[in-house]
Amino acid sequence: MKHRSNYFIVFILLMLIGCGSFFDKDQAELKRVIRWYDDALVKVYRQLDIKPLDGLASEREMTRVKMMLVEFDRKRKIMESELVELKFIRISLENGNRAEVETREKWRYRYLGKGTNLVVKPWTDVEYRMKYEMVKSGNEWIVGLVRFADDE
Repeated sequence: MKHRSNYFIVFILLMLIGCGSFFDKDQAELKRVIRWYDDALVKVYRQLDIKPLDGLASEREMTRVKMMLVEFDRKRKIMESELVELKFIRISLENGNRAEVETREKWRYRYLGKGTNLVVKPWTDVEYRMKYEMVKSGNEWIVGLVRFADDE
């Protein structure tokens, strides 16, 4: 009987270690996708083209970004931006196919006239706390929705 309980304890320990390594793998993947998303977003706002987000964002998130593009186009401006700093504050994994990631981000941006590239608004430095709702699409993580953490 004592041997069975020892095997059970070893089994539980192996399961916990294995789950930890899956979480570590998911954490690394989530961070990578968010970095790719932010890089793609810079291109989207500069080019007024949603295509760089294909495969990185859900339809819901792409619709949110498209609304911004329509507004930029209406005002005949584009946004040039760069991510200065990205810190991951918290990552919580839910059911293995959903996660929430909170970040602190420092950005630098300016607005240019569409077609003229003349500066409409000079460089501005901002810092945001963001929440990324991440979802699995097949075997890949994608950005489900992005929102400002301060809005809650």
